Amino acid sequence: MTLSIVQRTILGFCVMFAMLLGIAGIGYFNNQNMKHSIDEITNVSSKMVNAASQLQSGILESRLRLLEYRTTLSSNQLAQVKAAFDEKKVSLEKAKQDKHTYTPTTDSLRLIDDVLNTTEEFFGIADQVISDHKRLVILNEKITQLNYEFVRLEDTYQWAANLLLQKASVKRSLYNRAELITSGITRDLKNIRRVTPETDLVEIRKVLTKDIEIANQRLAIINIDDEVKLRFIKNLNRISVLVLNKEGLLNALDKQQHLQQETARLDRLSYEKVVKSQNKIQEYKRYAQNISQLNVEEAEEASGKATLISAVVTLLSLVLAIVIAAKISLQIHSPLKKINNVLNQMTNGDMTLRTNHNTSCEFGEVSRYVDHLADVMTSLLKQINEGSHKLVSEANKASEISSRAMNRVEDQKMRTDNVAASIAEMELSAQEIARNGDSALNISTKAEDAAAEGRSQVNTTIDLTQSLAENIEGAVEITENLAKYSNEIGDILDVIRDISEQTNLLALNAAIEAARAGEHGRGFAVVADEVRGLADRSGKSVEEIRKMIENVQASVTASVSVMNSSHAQTQDCVIQTKKTEQAFDIIHEQLQQVQGMSQQIATATEEQIAVCKDVAENISNISEVAFDAEKEARQSSESSEILTLMASDQEALISKFKV
Repeated sequence: MTLSIVQRTILGFCVMFAMLLGIAGIGYFNNQNMKHSIDEITNVSSKMVNAASQLQSGILESRLRLLEYRTTLSSNQLAQVKAAFDEKKVSLEKAKQDKHTYTPTTDSLRLIDDVLNTTEEFFGIADQVISDHKRLVILNEKITQLNYEFVRLEDTYQWAANLLLQKASVKRSLYNRAELITSGITRDLKNIRRVTPETDLVEIRKVLTKDIEIANQRLAIINIDDEVKLRFIKNLNRISVLVLNKEGLLNALDKQQHLQQETARLDRLSYEKVVKSQNKIQEYKRYAQNISQLNVEEAEEASGKATLISAVVTLLSLVLAIVIAAKISLQIHSPLKKINNVLNQMTNGDMTLRTNHNTSCEFGEVSRYVDHLADVMTSLLKQINEGSHKLVSEANKASEISSRAMNRVEDQKMRTDNVAASIAEMELSAQEIARNGDSALNISTKAEDAAAEGRSQVNTTIDLTQSLAENIEGAVEITENLAKYSNEIGDILDVIRDISEQTNLLALNAAIEAARAGEHGRGFAVVADEVRGLADRSGKSVEEIRKMIENVQASVTASVSVMNSSHAQTQDCVIQTKKTEQAFDIIHEQLQQVQGMSQQIATATEEQIAVCKDVAENISNISEVAFDAEKEARQSSESSEILTLMASDQEALISKFKV
């Protein structure tokens, strides 16, 4: 059976397709091997790197939780921080249990064991740090309570010491001995209050014990009230119990120093373990990267072999395809040459040639179709030539219309842009007015506040001035009463002066009677002389008092005059202050009016800005529409020009065909 050209071509392509399938199968097999190798590399290296990263982050987070625990000073919060630390510890314990899942080799298992062992050492030290810090926090709370009691005890001791010194201050020597008793202990208490981590607590205990013993010995021989001594001894005993006792302040401070030193040492050791574990993890990561690199090299070697096999098979397929193509091309070259000649002439515009290849094969059928195509193309080109003339005429008309429309749209766009610019300037002016209105409103508001403050100060001044006027009026009344009392004292002095004169007269009469009595009236005469002397002195004293009262009355009269003048001036001041208040009220009302007008201006300006924005937005929309219209008109004009050119080109092309 003879095969046609198409059948032979199909058979050749089937053979080539089978060979391509073989190449694809080989490539697929190689790709699967490569994928398996890459997946294995990725799986192993990813597990190792992920495990190392998890261990690294877990250790660092555990260190952070430990530092957080170390900085926690409240015993109520320690449990919560400890729980977070234990959670990280549990996660690392799980990593230790799952180590065989991400350690494919003995070396990697050894490295991860080193990391886990270092981590266990870190957690062991961390547990000691947590335990010591918990004890330290509890001890700090106890020391805080003891310090509070110590401060109170120091105050009571100081009170007792001051009482002792006060009782001993009757004699200088006694006071010096009392001061020797109290000063040493006072100094020791101050040293305890100033204790630092570097303080020698043993020396402080030794000095305080000795000072208390000396104080008791000296107190026994000092001559002071027993109750005072008993009170001082009671405070010494309380100091001994609170400070020197086994559960006292000095022992607590000593424990605090030791715990702080031990905690700091363990903390440094834990940090060293963390650094060591990080170094081990980095070594483990480098090992994982080396394994990954070796596996990648093996995969690349396998890929090279697969590429070589694919190249050999592809080369064989190419040789077979060349042989098949050469054989088929020899069988189809002759008819194709005839058909090619006709088609070449058709491309040059000559539609008059025909193949005239009438055979029963596929190329004979193709030749008949080519001849029929030439006949159809000849008829079609004649019709297209007639339509091209009409198309050129209509395209020229459309181009003229588009040009006129584009000119009008450009003029409209220019006018719209001018309106938009004017609206924008008006909006800027309105915004400037709004800003000035806001400034005026703020200034009027501040002025109103200042006026209100001034009115408040004026009201205060009025109240103070009225109070001063009332006080001056009271002082005037008191001064007038003082003048009245001075006048009454003058009247009393007149009575005393009359009594003195009567006494003097009686003494004179008594002396006369004593002279008459002779020897028997001598004693009575002495008494009469004394009475007359007293009367004279009383008269002189009355005159001196009268002069003083007259001076007082003159001063009182001057004071009354000054008080009345001050009272009148104060009333004038009140009147002027009230006028000032009225002026402030007027200023306040006018400022409120200004503020209201500023608010109205601001409101009107905001409305104007809003209107300007709306107009600007509408103008912008119109401008956009005009721009779009201009763009479309320009596109239409360009399209018309292109259409005209295409119609002309088409007419020129049609003219090249020979029909």
